[in-house]
Amino acid sequence: MTPFLQHVTHAGPGLITGFLLAYGVAGILGNFLGGAALTRHPHAAFAAAACVLSAATLLLPVFGHGTSGALALLLLWGIAYGAVPVCSQTWFTRSAPHSPEAASVLFTASFQATIALGALAGGVVVDRTSPSAVMTLGGTAAALTAAAVWLHFARRPQWPAGS
Repeated sequence: MTPFLQHVTHAGPGLITGFLLAYGVAGILGNFLGGAALTRHPHAAFAAAACVLSAATLLLPVFGHGTSGALALLLLWGIAYGAVPVCSQTWFTRSAPHSPEAASVLFTASFQATIALGALAGGVVVDRTSPSAVMTLGGTAAALTAAAVWLHFARRPQWPAGS
């Protein structure tokens, strides 16, 4: 995010720090909103988080040239990304109600693996192209995730019962 804010938004270090703080606060809000939505509509909560992530990252190269557009999209990104761990951890633990420790380990490993792979892919892309291309790559990955969740939901599986 920092290279994008530096090179596309032309934000200085103080503004970038403030933007990243706002992103973190939005992530905390996303934890609570995701948890609330998850109890009523588990599939839709996960898909909505992926859709908002996709929209925010795909729109950053378009509207992120100005500080207002960049901040608004960064806040949306933070809220959506804050909902992701709540949704995915719940999905993991409900899928294995008799092995919550194993589900928790698998959740943590998968989350760390996706962060590592995303950082690797993002680093390669930004080194060879631009920070805007990284946003396009991330937005596309989130859109594919939303499509996968929608396809899973279209099969009408039952949400795993809790332990």
